[in-house]
Amino acid sequence: MRALGPLSQHSGEDSRGKDWPLPERSPEPVKGLSILLVMLALTGLPAVAQAPATVQVTCAQGAALIVVDHVMVGHAPATLTVAAGPHQIRIALNESYEPWEQTVEVPAGGTVVLDIDLARTSPSLFKEALAAYQKGDAFQAEALFEAALKAPGKKSGDIPFYLGLLDERRKDYGAAEQHYLQFVSTFASSPSGQYRLGLARQMMGQDPLAVTAYKSALTSMAPLATAIMQASGQPTSERIAQLQGAGGDPAAIELAYLHELKGSMVAAREGFRGLVERLAASGKVDLSSPHPAGLPVALPLPEAMRPIPATPGAVVFVSSSDAAAVADAWTKAVRTSAMVGGVSNGWIGLASRVFEHPDSEAAQGALKSLSGRLGTDVVLLSITGDGRSWYFYWQGGRLQDRYCSNPGRMGEVDYKTLRSWSGRPDVIVRICRGTPLSRRGPGYVTITDLNAILYFYYPEMRLTRPAAYRSPVAFMKLMVQLIGVSSLPQQFSAFAAAPGWRKI
Repeated sequence: MRALGPLSQHSGEDSRGKDWPLPERSPEPVKGLSILLVMLALTGLPAVAQAPATVQVTCAQGAALIVVDHVMVGHAPATLTVAAGPHQIRIALNESYEPWEQTVEVPAGGTVVLDIDLARTSPSLFKEALAAYQKGDAFQAEALFEAALKAPGKKSGDIPFYLGLLDERRKDYGAAEQHYLQFVSTFASSPSGQYRLGLARQMMGQDPLAVTAYKSALTSMAPLATAIMQASGQPTSERIAQLQGAGGDPAAIELAYLHELKGSMVAAREGFRGLVERLAASGKVDLSSPHPAGLPVALPLPEAMRPIPATPGAVVFVSSSDAAAVADAWTKAVRTSAMVGGVSNGWIGLASRVFEHPDSEAAQGALKSLSGRLGTDVVLLSITGDGRSWYFYWQGGRLQDRYCSNPGRMGEVDYKTLRSWSGRPDVIVRICRGTPLSRRGPGYVTITDLNAILYFYYPEMRLTRPAAYRSPVAFMKLMVQLIGVSSLPQQFSAFAAAPGWRKI
């Protein structure tokens, strides 16, 4: 249907050139025209035809895909005919470039020219930078790493590590320290990041901070080293002399730690650094790689250290004095074998393989069902094999609080997720029946006690929190102390021989 143009007056001259008098208008044709105009308006057809509008698209990267109002219309370069008005236009090439998208107002009868230069994505720049670094082109690699930090898209957490290595080559140790700090704030358990941070600080003459970094690297490589350092005695000259003549890595770890306690920071620094480098060589750990393979490196424990729970473990504690009721509720809730212990300060311990992965659906379902059936408090305390500490607190079948020392695992830290797992001292303090951390405070556990553990255990604060909170074992020992439950067993298989525990 053609749009009607405006009515105009005319003389009435016909094809023969004669003038004919205009007849007097009757109301009927006018009425019919009005109805037609109303119908056109209702159908959305314009009463007056508009001139077409055009959009000219070019892309510096070549034949990029053009999408107009969510419809693919072709590839650049192209000239598009569109209706006048706003249009959502998207220009996309491939995963190496960030798509360009914008709402463009196109005037009637006009032309909009879009000359697009797509931005590179951070992952593509990082890949190119890594290739340049591996070829030895330090200048090009640094420029690309820096560009990757500013480019759109998901940024690799490894970029600061490689920038730190390039800073080391230039002997700019201050810049290297900052880059390594940025790296370990995301990958706190990377021995490479902690080791390189220690080197940079050592070159800057910051021996105490270098010792801290080397110790963190050692703990990441050999989890048992933490237990040895925590169990070391007083830094007496006799003990140091005894360890110097003992030989072996366990003795060397304790010796370096005693040097630190004595204040001999140079000796401690060299001791911890030598241990890290020796373990790296024996375990074929590449300390120039951000995430080296072959971890952790196992260290033998001295006989006196074996009771320390340095291996992963998980125990559920139920606020009850009726072990039979707990066993019955577990049998009905979960068809999996378990070990149940005796009563300790109003808590009954329960261990099962289902809690080896505390954040799994099976573990969560078991906790919810057990708490709901008993209508009481249920607490899971766990150390997983990847060096993380966990707790979950259920009450009457409802999850009240949860904590994980690093829910993001290896990868970029999502701080929103991290804080959602940070634990709530005002909730967990209600079930604490143990001994407060400070003897100077009141005789009961306070929120301050819990704050000291939970908020100092954030991975991004790993370098600044007290040494007592750097180990998941130490963290769990303190939680056990505050809640007032029995000690955390080493592993599931140890329960069979543990006194006071029986299988259900």
